[in-house]
Amino acid sequence: MNTILDNAVASIQVGVDDYRSADPRRTLSAMRNISAGMLLLFKEKLRRSSPLDSNESLVKLKIEPKMDTAGGVTFRGRGKKTVGVYEIKDRFRSLGISVDWKRIEEVIATRNDIEHYRSDVPPKRMMELLSSCFIVIRDFITEELEDDPERLLQNPTWSTLLEVAEVYERERAACTFAIASVQWDSIGRKKVSEFLRCGHCSSDLIRPVDIKADDLASLSFHCSACGQDSIFDDILDEAVSDCWSADWYLVMTDGNDEPLTDCHECNRSTFLVEEGRCIACLSSLHHYECAICGHPLTSDQQDFGGLCSYHYEVAVKDE
Repeated sequence: MNTILDNAVASIQVGVDDYRSADPRRTLSAMRNISAGMLLLFKEKLRRSSPLDSNESLVKLKIEPKMDTAGGVTFRGRGKKTVGVYEIKDRFRSLGISVDWKRIEEVIATRNDIEHYRSDVPPKRMMELLSSCFIVIRDFITEELEDDPERLLQNPTWSTLLEVAEVYERERAACTFAIASVQWDSIGRKKVSEFLRCGHCSSDLIRPVDIKADDLASLSFHCSACGQDSIFDDILDEAVSDCWSADWYLVMTDGNDEPLTDCHECNRSTFLVEEGRCIACLSSLHHYECAICGHPLTSDQQDFGGLCSYHYEVAVKDE
Protein backbone atom coordinates (compact mmCIF):
# COMPACT_ATOMS: atom_id res chain seq x y z
CA MET A 1 0.00 0.00 0.00
CA ASN A 2 1.35 3.40 -0.99
CA THR A 3 0.49 5.33 2.17
CA ILE A 4 1.69 8.79 1.10
CA LEU A 5 -0.16 8.79 -2.24
CA ASP A 6 -3.29 7.26 -0.72
CA ASN A 7 -3.29 9.88 2.04
CA ALA A 8 -2.77 12.64 -0.52
CA VAL A 9 -5.79 11.53 -2.56
CA ALA A 10 -7.91 11.06 0.57
CA SER A 11 -7.02 14.55 1.87
CA ILE A 12 -7.94 16.20 -1.42
CA GLN A 13 -11.21 14.25 -1.66
CA VAL A 14 -12.21 15.14 1.91
CA GLY A 15 -11.24 18.78 1.31
CA VAL A 16 -13.47 18.97 -1.77
CA ASP A 17 -16.30 17.38 0.23
CA ASP A 18 -15.80 20.11 2.84
CA TYR A 19 -15.97 22.75 0.10
CA ARG A 20 -19.22 21.27 -1.25
CA SER A 21 -20.81 21.39 2.22
CA ALA A 22 -23.38 24.08 2.97
CA ASP A 23 -21.81 24.54 6.41
CA PRO A 24 -19.51 27.61 6.27
CA ARG A 25 -17.58 26.28 9.26
CA ARG A 26 -16.05 23.62 7.03
CA THR A 27 -14.15 26.20 4.99
CA LEU A 28 -11.09 25.92 7.21
CA SER A 29 -11.27 22.13 7.00
CA ALA A 30 -11.39 22.38 3.21
CA MET A 31 -8.29 24.54 3.09
CA ARG A 32 -6.46 22.34 5.59
CA ASN A 33 -7.20 19.13 3.74
CA ILE A 34 -6.60 20.37 0.20
CA SER A 35 -3.31 22.11 1.04
CA ALA A 36 -2.21 19.02 3.02
CA GLY A 37 -3.10 16.87 0.02
CA MET A 38 -0.94 19.01 -2.27
CA LEU A 39 2.04 18.71 0.07
CA LEU A 40 1.56 14.95 0.30
CA LEU A 41 1.68 14.73 -3.50
CA PHE A 42 5.01 16.56 -3.34
CA LYS A 43 6.28 14.11 -0.71
CA GLU A 44 5.22 11.24 -2.95
CA LYS A 45 7.46 12.66 -5.68
CA LEU A 46 10.35 12.84 -3.22
CA ARG A 47 9.64 9.26 -2.13
CA ARG A 48 9.80 8.06 -5.71
CA SER A 49 12.99 10.06 -6.30
CA SER A 50 14.75 8.57 -3.26
CA PRO A 51 17.53 6.04 -3.96
CA LEU A 52 16.72 2.39 -3.35
CA ASP A 53 17.50 1.09 0.13
CA SER A 54 17.79 4.66 1.47
CA ASN A 55 14.71 4.44 3.72
CA GLU A 56 12.97 6.98 1.46
CA SER A 57 15.67 9.51 2.38
CA LEU A 58 14.36 12.47 0.39
CA VAL A 59 11.07 12.42 2.30
CA LYS A 60 12.71 12.30 5.72
CA LEU A 61 13.58 15.49 7.53
CA LYS A 62 16.87 14.03 8.73
CA ILE A 63 19.33 12.35 6.37
CA GLU A 64 22.46 10.67 7.71
CA PRO A 65 25.53 9.32 5.89
CA LYS A 66 26.40 5.61 6.10
CA MET A 67 29.51 3.74 5.03
CA ASP A 68 28.72 0.78 2.78
CA THR A 69 30.69 -2.48 2.60
CA ALA A 70 32.76 -1.19 -0.32
CA GLY A 71 33.89 1.85 1.63
CA GLY A 72 31.59 4.25 -0.20
CA VAL A 73 29.21 6.70 1.41
CA THR A 74 25.44 6.36 1.09
CA PHE A 75 22.66 8.39 2.66
CA ARG A 76 19.64 7.07 4.52
CA GLY A 77 16.59 8.74 5.98
CA ARG A 78 16.42 8.74 9.76
CA GLY A 79 13.43 8.96 12.09
CA LYS A 80 9.74 9.38 11.35
CA LYS A 81 9.62 13.15 10.80
CA THR A 82 9.10 14.14 7.19
CA VAL A 83 9.99 17.32 5.31
CA GLY A 84 7.96 20.53 5.57
CA VAL A 85 7.26 23.19 2.97
CA TYR A 86 10.71 24.79 3.24
CA GLU A 87 12.55 21.48 2.82
CA ILE A 88 10.28 20.38 -0.05
CA LYS A 89 10.97 23.64 -1.87
CA ASP A 90 14.71 23.31 -1.29
CA ARG A 91 14.87 19.68 -2.42
CA PHE A 92 12.69 20.35 -5.48
CA ARG A 93 15.10 23.12 -6.44
CA SER A 94 18.09 20.77 -6.11
CA LEU A 95 16.34 18.04 -8.11
CA GLY A 96 15.09 20.38 -10.84
CA ILE A 97 11.42 19.69 -10.03
CA SER A 98 9.31 22.67 -11.06
CA VAL A 99 6.02 23.71 -9.43
CA ASP A 100 4.14 27.00 -9.22
CA TRP A 101 5.32 28.05 -5.75
CA LYS A 102 3.59 31.42 -5.99
CA ARG A 103 0.18 29.72 -6.12
CA ILE A 104 1.15 27.20 -3.45
CA GLU A 105 2.47 29.79 -1.00
CA GLU A 106 -0.67 31.90 -1.48
CA VAL A 107 -2.87 28.93 -0.61
CA ILE A 108 -0.79 28.05 2.44
CA ALA A 109 -0.69 31.67 3.61
CA THR A 110 -4.48 31.91 3.30
CA ARG A 111 -4.88 28.64 5.19
CA ASN A 112 -2.74 30.06 7.99
CA ASP A 113 -4.70 33.32 8.00
CA ILE A 114 -8.11 31.72 8.32
CA GLU A 115 -6.76 29.33 10.93
CA HIS A 116 -5.41 32.07 13.17
CA TYR A 117 -7.57 35.12 12.43
CA ARG A 118 -10.93 34.11 11.03
CA SER A 119 -13.02 31.00 10.57
CA ASP A 120 -13.93 31.27 6.90
CA VAL A 121 -13.34 33.09 3.63
CA PRO A 122 -15.89 34.47 1.14
CA PRO A 123 -17.23 31.77 -1.23
CA LYS A 124 -15.72 33.35 -4.34
CA ARG A 125 -12.33 33.76 -2.66
CA MET A 126 -12.52 30.09 -1.73
CA MET A 127 -13.36 29.31 -5.34
CA GLU A 128 -10.30 31.26 -6.47
CA LEU A 129 -8.01 29.39 -4.10
CA LEU A 130 -9.50 26.04 -5.08
CA SER A 131 -8.88 26.93 -8.71
CA SER A 132 -5.22 27.60 -7.92
CA CYS A 133 -5.02 24.27 -6.09
CA PHE A 134 -6.66 22.52 -9.02
CA ILE A 135 -4.06 23.85 -11.47
CA VAL A 136 -1.17 22.80 -9.24
CA ILE A 137 -2.66 19.37 -8.48
CA ARG A 138 -3.55 18.61 -12.09
CA ASP A 139 -0.16 19.68 -13.46
CA PHE A 140 1.83 17.89 -10.76
CA ILE A 141 -0.03 14.58 -11.07
CA THR A 142 0.29 14.68 -14.85
CA GLU A 143 3.85 15.95 -15.26
CA GLU A 144 5.70 14.77 -12.16
CA LEU A 145 3.79 11.67 -11.02
CA GLU A 146 2.97 10.74 -14.63
CA ASP A 147 -0.53 9.68 -13.71
CA ASP A 148 -4.08 10.55 -14.79
CA PRO A 149 -5.60 13.03 -12.29
CA GLU A 150 -9.15 12.03 -13.23
CA ARG A 151 -8.39 8.36 -12.52
CA LEU A 152 -6.44 9.14 -9.35
CA LEU A 153 -8.85 11.62 -7.74
CA GLN A 154 -12.08 10.10 -9.15
CA ASN A 155 -15.52 11.71 -9.13
CA PRO A 156 -17.09 13.76 -7.66
CA THR A 157 -13.73 15.28 -6.61
CA TRP A 158 -12.41 15.67 -10.15
CA SER A 159 -15.66 17.03 -11.60
CA THR A 160 -15.97 19.53 -8.72
CA LEU A 161 -12.46 20.85 -9.30
CA LEU A 162 -13.19 21.18 -13.02
CA GLU A 163 -16.42 23.05 -12.34
CA VAL A 164 -14.78 25.42 -9.84
CA ALA A 165 -11.93 26.17 -12.24
CA GLU A 166 -14.31 26.90 -15.11
CA VAL A 167 -16.50 29.23 -13.01
CA TYR A 168 -13.47 31.06 -11.65
CA GLU A 169 -11.91 31.47 -15.10
CA ARG A 170 -15.12 33.02 -16.46
CA GLU A 171 -15.27 35.47 -13.57
CA ARG A 172 -11.59 36.28 -13.86
CA ALA A 173 -11.91 36.84 -17.63
CA ALA A 174 -14.70 39.39 -17.04
CA CYS A 175 -12.55 41.24 -14.48
CA THR A 176 -9.53 41.20 -16.79
CA PHE A 177 -11.58 42.61 -19.65
CA ALA A 178 -12.95 45.42 -17.46
CA ILE A 179 -9.48 46.39 -16.22
CA ALA A 180 -8.10 46.35 -19.77
CA SER A 181 -10.95 48.69 -20.82
CA VAL A 182 -9.62 51.47 -18.58
CA GLN A 183 -7.72 54.17 -20.46
CA TRP A 184 -4.53 53.88 -18.44
CA ASP A 185 -2.51 57.08 -18.50
CA SER A 186 0.98 55.59 -18.35
CA ILE A 187 2.88 52.52 -19.47
CA GLY A 188 3.63 51.61 -15.87
CA ARG A 189 0.01 51.83 -14.73
CA LYS A 190 -1.21 49.72 -17.63
CA LYS A 191 1.42 47.07 -16.92
CA VAL A 192 0.79 46.95 -13.18
CA SER A 193 -3.00 46.83 -13.65
CA GLU A 194 -2.69 43.13 -14.49
CA PHE A 195 -1.42 42.43 -10.96
CA LEU A 196 -3.98 44.35 -8.91
CA ARG A 197 -5.63 42.49 -6.03
CA CYS A 198 -8.31 43.31 -3.50
CA GLY A 199 -6.90 45.22 -0.55
CA HIS A 200 -9.18 43.32 1.86
CA CYS A 201 -9.02 39.63 0.84
CA SER A 202 -6.20 39.62 -1.79
CA SER A 203 -8.48 38.19 -4.47
CA ASP A 204 -7.78 39.02 -8.12
CA LEU A 205 -11.53 39.00 -8.85
CA ILE A 206 -11.74 42.79 -8.91
CA ARG A 207 -13.06 45.15 -11.53
CA PRO A 208 -13.10 48.96 -11.85
CA VAL A 209 -16.27 50.70 -10.73
CA ASP A 210 -15.96 53.40 -13.42
CA ILE A 211 -13.74 52.57 -16.41
CA LYS A 212 -14.01 56.19 -17.62
CA ALA A 213 -12.80 57.79 -14.38
CA ASP A 214 -10.53 60.82 -14.84
CA ASP A 215 -8.48 60.44 -11.65
CA LEU A 216 -7.07 56.93 -11.92
CA ALA A 217 -5.15 57.18 -8.64
CA SER A 218 -8.47 57.22 -6.81
CA LEU A 219 -10.15 54.72 -9.16
CA SER A 220 -12.23 52.30 -7.09
CA PHE A 221 -12.22 48.54 -7.68
CA HIS A 222 -15.02 46.29 -6.48
CA CYS A 223 -14.17 42.78 -5.35
CA SER A 224 -16.64 40.10 -6.32
CA ALA A 225 -15.07 37.73 -3.78
CA CYS A 226 -15.56 39.71 -0.56
CA GLY A 227 -17.78 42.58 -1.77
CA GLN A 228 -15.38 45.30 -0.58
CA ASP A 229 -13.97 48.23 -2.58
CA SER A 230 -10.30 49.17 -2.91
CA ILE A 231 -8.67 52.33 -4.26
CA PHE A 232 -5.98 51.99 -6.94
CA ASP A 233 -3.47 54.05 -4.99
CA ASP A 234 -3.95 51.85 -1.90
CA ILE A 235 -3.31 48.55 -3.68
CA LEU A 236 -0.62 49.83 -6.04
CA ASP A 237 2.53 49.06 -4.03
CA GLU A 238 1.82 45.35 -3.66
CA ALA A 239 0.89 45.09 -7.34
CA VAL A 240 4.16 46.81 -8.30
CA SER A 241 6.07 44.31 -6.17
CA ASP A 242 4.35 41.36 -7.86
CA CYS A 243 4.67 42.83 -11.36
CA TRP A 244 8.43 43.30 -11.21
CA SER A 245 9.34 40.41 -8.89
CA ALA A 246 11.10 38.49 -11.67
CA ASP A 247 13.07 41.61 -12.68
CA TRP A 248 14.23 42.16 -9.10
CA TYR A 249 15.34 38.55 -8.93
CA LEU A 250 17.58 39.14 -11.96
CA VAL A 251 18.91 42.29 -10.33
CA MET A 252 20.06 40.22 -7.35
CA THR A 253 21.28 37.18 -9.26
CA ASP A 254 22.59 38.56 -12.57
CA GLY A 255 23.32 42.17 -11.69
CA ASN A 256 20.68 43.58 -14.04
CA ASP A 257 19.71 47.24 -13.81
CA GLU A 258 17.03 48.08 -11.25
CA PRO A 259 13.60 48.45 -12.94
CA LEU A 260 12.27 50.85 -10.29
CA THR A 261 13.67 53.48 -7.98
CA ASP A 262 12.38 55.96 -5.41
CA CYS A 263 10.37 58.82 -6.86
CA HIS A 264 11.82 62.30 -6.30
CA GLU A 265 8.31 63.70 -5.76
CA CYS A 266 6.31 61.17 -3.71
CA ASN A 267 9.23 59.13 -2.31
CA ARG A 268 7.53 55.83 -3.13
CA SER A 269 9.52 53.05 -4.82
CA THR A 270 7.36 53.35 -7.91
CA PHE A 271 9.47 55.35 -10.37
CA LEU A 272 9.66 53.20 -13.51
CA VAL A 273 13.11 53.70 -14.99
CA GLU A 274 12.29 52.56 -18.54
CA GLU A 275 9.41 55.05 -18.78
CA GLY A 276 11.08 57.83 -16.80
CA ARG A 277 7.85 58.32 -14.90
CA CYS A 278 6.36 57.46 -11.52
CA ILE A 279 3.52 54.94 -11.52
CA ALA A 280 2.03 56.42 -8.34
CA CYS A 281 2.11 60.20 -8.90
CA LEU A 282 3.00 60.32 -12.63
CA SER A 283 5.94 62.67 -12.02
CA SER A 284 8.56 62.74 -14.76
CA LEU A 285 12.20 63.76 -14.70
CA HIS A 286 12.90 67.50 -14.58
CA HIS A 287 16.52 67.05 -15.65
CA TYR A 288 17.56 64.34 -18.07
CA GLU A 289 21.32 64.75 -18.24
CA CYS A 290 24.10 66.45 -16.33
CA ALA A 291 24.71 69.99 -17.59
CA ILE A 292 28.48 69.46 -17.28
CA CYS A 293 29.26 65.88 -18.33
CA GLY A 294 26.04 64.91 -20.11
CA HIS A 295 25.61 61.75 -18.01
CA PRO A 296 21.96 60.59 -17.82
CA LEU A 297 20.29 61.61 -14.57
CA THR A 298 18.13 59.30 -12.45
CA SER A 299 15.16 60.12 -10.25
CA ASP A 300 17.33 60.34 -7.13
CA GLN A 301 19.50 63.00 -8.81
CA GLN A 302 16.69 65.44 -9.57
CA ASP A 303 17.44 67.69 -6.59
CA PHE A 304 20.97 68.49 -7.79
CA GLY A 305 19.95 71.34 -10.08
CA GLY A 306 20.63 69.53 -13.34
CA LEU A 307 23.95 68.03 -12.23
CA CYS A 308 25.00 64.44 -11.61
CA SER A 309 25.88 63.48 -8.05
CA TYR A 310 29.62 63.79 -8.73
CA HIS A 311 29.51 67.31 -10.21
CA TYR A 312 26.99 68.37 -7.60
CA GLU A 313 29.40 67.37 -4.84
CA VAL A 314 32.20 69.23 -6.65
CA ALA A 315 30.03 72.33 -6.92
CA VAL A 316 29.09 72.18 -3.24
CA LYS A 317 32.77 71.85 -2.22
CA ASP A 318 33.75 74.82 -4.39
CA GLU A 319 31.23 76.97 -2.59
